[in-house]
Amino acid sequence: TDLQLESTSSLGPHYAETLRRWRSAFRARRADARELGYGESFLRLWDYYLAYCEAGFREDYVDDVQVRFRRPGAAT
Repeated sequence: TDLQLESTSSLGPHYAETLRRWRSAFRARRADARELGYGESFLRLWDYYLAYCEAGFREDYVDDVQVRFRRPGAAT
């Protein structure tokens, strides 16, 4: 292929903040989740999962990268 790498952008720091906000919102609605029948083990599992993922992105252990390619001669 003749595609050429034009740019990359790390979204990890932004995603860490997104996960922090999701976890905060999740915690604020725990009572609602309980009323829907979700048990404590499920709620703790999701709290842990969101915290674990946030830490991974915040510490740059994992990342989310946007990659942009272009084809020579193509309109931009």
